[in-house]
Amino acid sequence: MKKFGSIFLSLLLCVSLSISAFAAPAISELGLESKTKAFLLGDFASGEVLEEYKIEDTLEIASLTKLLSYFVVADKIKSGELKANDHVTITAEDVSVEGTSFKTQPGQVYMVSELMEAMMIVSANDATRALARHISGTEEAFVELMRAKAQELGLLNAKVYNSTGLPTGEGHLQNHMTTRELFILTRALLNEHPDILGTTQKPFLIQSDRGYQEPNTNMLLGLMPQVDGLKTGYTEKAGACQITTGIKPGIDKQSEPIRFIAIIMGADTYDSRRDSSKALMEYGFSRYERRIIGAPNEALGNATFSRGTPYEAPYFAKEAKSVLAKVGENFETNVEFQQNRALPIPIGDSIGTVTFFKGDQEIHKTDVILKLEILPAGVLSLFHREFNKQLRDFGNFFKPVTE
Repeated sequence: MKKFGSIFLSLLLCVSLSISAFAAPAISELGLESKTKAFLLGDFASGEVLEEYKIEDTLEIASLTKLLSYFVVADKIKSGELKANDHVTITAEDVSVEGTSFKTQPGQVYMVSELMEAMMIVSANDATRALARHISGTEEAFVELMRAKAQELGLLNAKVYNSTGLPTGEGHLQNHMTTRELFILTRALLNEHPDILGTTQKPFLIQSDRGYQEPNTNMLLGLMPQVDGLKTGYTEKAGACQITTGIKPGIDKQSEPIRFIAIIMGADTYDSRRDSSKALMEYGFSRYERRIIGAPNEALGNATFSRGTPYEAPYFAKEAKSVLAKVGENFETNVEFQQNRALPIPIGDSIGTVTFFKGDQEIHKTDVILKLEILPAGVLSLFHREFNKQLRDFGNFFKPVTE
């Protein structure tokens, strides 16, 4: 039985799998350290923190609190204990809460879903308080549910005093947690209740029957078309805070879509919060991607078959994988071919393995396959190849040696 020729030996092959990097500043050039108390850029899918500054510091979170409040309400709906179309009657206590408002009045009736939208789009404190009271009887009882949820998510530094994020009590206590914990909370919320993005991407909250129309507090909506959420917050002590999320589209056969989460804490003004959030998201879009390695149509190299026909054929990875990477980052591959592989070789049969490396880290391993059938070469073809080889060797013998 006829065998492989030149691919009997293992081969180490370095392949550059890069895409030209966008011209973008380094993270330090954005100047976010001087404009914020903390910031974080992370990958939603993997949970990897890509860029960070003081993310372990415990900070006041203002109305970012409402993500935790929304989580509790959404969990109740998911479990069947609450319905989105349940009616909630507004009380004087709800209306009396300070800060941003849905402009409700005592005795008005709203559906749970309407109050959830008001909580997320315009950061309405009256809507949040009404939901807390409706679910638990008192805000204090609802806060216990929030604390339990925080513990469930492993937010060990979280301190929660109310459902809205407003200063409370004689000491003007404010809810707080670390920026890393806000990232964990956001990822969990998007995983468990992805429909929240259908709400947070709305540029306005409109109720025509009562002449209500207010813009979304997220000033990046419309300014950055990729952005579809998520939440803003402000108190004097917390400063202006924002959690932003949006998707960078993939490039066909090169990369997959990637959702970023950017967190800005403690900006001085709303405009600074907007600009810093925009800069951090744009940095993510320009510097990171979810690269496809071992793509079906991406030849890794050519294998030769001294006793086969065709004599040479491209080989491919059997399975592709998407990998979080910096734009322009190079991967290395180690290809090891099988020894003494018999001919013929059907299309799709493994002829070895390829291992992809990111630095020293192995990130993907799969079979190497061909997309052409390799048949045994005929006697005439083998004679012709050997004749040509001898002719080349003879010609090389007479070439002058140069230094």
